[in-house]
Amino acid sequence: MDIEVTIDVRRRLRDVFDQVLADNPGEGGYFITMKCGADGPNHGQALAFGRMAEDAAGASATGLLSEGMYRFDPVRGASCP
Repeated sequence: MDIEVTIDVRRRLRDVFDQVLADNPGEGGYFITMKCGADGPNHGQALAFGRMAEDAAGASATGLLSEGMYRFDPVRGASCP
């Protein structure tokens, strides 16, 4: 499942990522994209990417080693206002 999160206020990206994981328990795996939603030159810019494997099928689909694993990758130098 692909999840896209639009962020329009200054928040810690890791906190947003953790909240997305908490809000989407279930089966399979997730690919998460965080983008800037604020008006201005950075609108739509990717801020971070993540993936989460809830079970063995999700681990296989996301390329993670096992269920329960996740990866969070902020984009270096990206900002939202």
